[in-house]
Amino acid sequence: MNNLVIQAPVPAPAAPSPAPAPPITCWIGLDWADQKHCLVVRTAPTAPPKTHLVEHTPAALDAWFSQLRLEHPTGRIAVALEQSRGAVLYTICAS
Repeated sequence: MNNLVIQAPVPAPAAPSPAPAPPITCWIGLDWADQKHCLVVRTAPTAPPKTHLVEHTPAALDAWFSQLRLEHPTGRIAVALEQSRGAVLYTICAS
């Protein structure tokens, strides 16, 4: 008689779960304009909004977002923008 042993296949190890995304620390509404952009910032759902006017230049937007990141070094920054392409969007994505 053969000593045949049948084993069930061993399942492959599960892939590690992706790390959870860091929380959003700032919500920004950006209204594009041809001379100055209006940005409204909220840092919590119940926090009062803060309004900022930023010159219509890539350098000014970059400086503003860089300062915002210094003030909020962790977490994500969510930006609501009224357009899906253009210089403002490209500047934000490059910051």
